[in-house]
Amino acid sequence: YYIGTPTNSYNAHYFQHICQNYNINFVSINPWHNPISFEETKTLMQRSLLCPDFRPTGTQYHIEKFGLKNGWNMLENGYLPCRVLKAMSYGKLGITDSAYVKQVLGDSVIYHPDMLELFKMCMEKYSDRDFIHRGMKHIQENHTYIHRARDLLRALMQ
Repeated sequence: YYIGTPTNSYNAHYFQHICQNYNINFVSINPWHNPISFEETKTLMQRSLLCPDFRPTGTQYHIEKFGLKNGWNMLENGYLPCRVLKAMSYGKLGITDSAYVKQVLGDSVIYHPDMLELFKMCMEKYSDRDFIHRGMKHIQENHTYIHRARDLLRALMQ
């Protein structure tokens, strides 16, 4: 299940195609058109084989008008999405096409810029309970709302 705003991401479409080639159903739910509850989101993600996160790249128009690191190009501008953090906290692999997310989450997340390689890596790790538990622990110890509130307070105090 891919739950979130549809993105302008070649990687998302390519990964979906790869899943379909391996007879893995790829269900995309856009909460802006089909709202679902927090509980249903969590349940669907926990039932899902994989819960990848793909960052949008924006369009050529956005790049020409605003430059490569524009707000639409989250793959390039270093955006840490909640989707990968939620997936990991729910007991799923952290999967991303973003080098920045890999930089922030380190060995807790699976990253590759090539979607076929990313898919293969995921299929090797999706049932590795030790890896998944280490990821959950990393999120618990470093990336909760309490951590963000603490970081904001620290920034305000400087």
